[in-house]
Amino acid sequence: MKAGMLIALPGGKGVPSVLLPLTPDTEAALWWCFLREPDAWPRFVDWIEPEHLSPPAATLLQQAKLHAASNGALPSRVALTQLVRMQVDEGKLTMAQFDAACDVLDRGDDLRDAGSFTPAEVYEQVGAALRKAHAGSTVVDSIPKLVHGDPTKLAEVAAHLTALTGIGSGAFDPGLQFDTLVAIGTAALVGTKAGHMPTGVAALDSAMGGGLRRGDLGTLHGGTNTGKSQGLSQFTAEALNHGRNAVYVSLEMPPLDVYVRVHGALLDREITPYQQRLDSDEQSERILALHELHNEVQKHLGKYKCGSLTIKYFKGSTPLSHIRAFLAAHARKQRLDLVSIDYGDLILKPKTRENEADHLSITQLWRAMRDDIAIGMDCALWTASQAQRGSRKKLIVDEEAVADGMGKMRESDVGVGICQTTEEATQGVVRLYVAKLRNREAHQLLGPYPVGYGYGRLVGTAGDGL
Repeated sequence: MKAGMLIALPGGKGVPSVLLPLTPDTEAALWWCFLREPDAWPRFVDWIEPEHLSPPAATLLQQAKLHAASNGALPSRVALTQLVRMQVDEGKLTMAQFDAACDVLDRGDDLRDAGSFTPAEVYEQVGAALRKAHAGSTVVDSIPKLVHGDPTKLAEVAAHLTALTGIGSGAFDPGLQFDTLVAIGTAALVGTKAGHMPTGVAALDSAMGGGLRRGDLGTLHGGTNTGKSQGLSQFTAEALNHGRNAVYVSLEMPPLDVYVRVHGALLDREITPYQQRLDSDEQSERILALHELHNEVQKHLGKYKCGSLTIKYFKGSTPLSHIRAFLAAHARKQRLDLVSIDYGDLILKPKTRENEADHLSITQLWRAMRDDIAIGMDCALWTASQAQRGSRKKLIVDEEAVADGMGKMRESDVGVGICQTTEEATQGVVRLYVAKLRNREAHQLLGPYPVGYGYGRLVGTAGDGL
């Protein structure tokens, strides 16, 4: 049974068809969270239906759910407003109803600007309303769809919930109150950090609160040959090792090299021998090396619960629209957990009269990656950036490099710099500087760590316990 099934228990089917005890301000604040906080929509979408909200908020929720069902993602505020306006054009709503729905969104912005709420406060208020509305319902009455009508599976569900959350133990009570189940589901959603993608570096994961969150863009900054691609392969391997689905988009490195690096990091194997054999002039030797690596991977897949890896190779500069189209098509077949783009600087940048300067097009590109992929497709997105064009021996940081870095950092949710002096490169160590964490304390210098380049990793090996 997948963990995601345990969180989205009733799918709205077991929820009483009554208005939730929410104030207009709480509804407005909830909609602000839906559109601004990546974890708000998945937290409540399966518990709240339009009939549980006031008519204006219900109108928004109905259109948002229809859009999410067909597109796999929540619409932006602008798109949501357009969807509601289309209902007016089709004669399904009046202009007064349209204005009332827009007022909900505007009220949310005003409340947030005034500092009247925090997302955590909104979640608690909505959770309390849900518990009050569900009081008296039982698990047996509320989740028949999950257990396919088989009451004997309820004990299995409870066991999985207990294991997932660490809450409670002992025999399952079939009369468990639904409000208790809501509390357990919420704890599972938050406590297990189901939306975080770990990096394999304990201090970095701790700084990020468990890893890179869904809806966040992380940028790995580094100079030439400092391990940016190895960092992406390490983060990808860690996601796979935690049962997550990963897509690695390569704009420079051939897909076979990506495969070797990611699985070297996954298997904790020295990859140099494989790389040397795969570069052999003898076709039979290349096939044999690939076959051996494949066998090692299969052994690992049998031993651990791994997610799936998809590698997409775009040779040379490619427009972001091509990458976005590929990911959207892939997301219709399989949920996206982590996307790695190696690397963002190589994406063909949009050029207009307004962004003639290169650093302006870079800023727009990073913003589009965050809005269209990380937020739009509800996944964690890592990319890498050439922090200083040239090499680590380049002593002068020019204006263009500063402007590039500032633009990328402004649009990123997480910014991590790979710091390595010439002496540290000789010693085989590297430091990580956490330059930005949106809504968390940043400016942390981690390390030094031994480099793990030979294992397809940025730092150390899986056995180092970093």
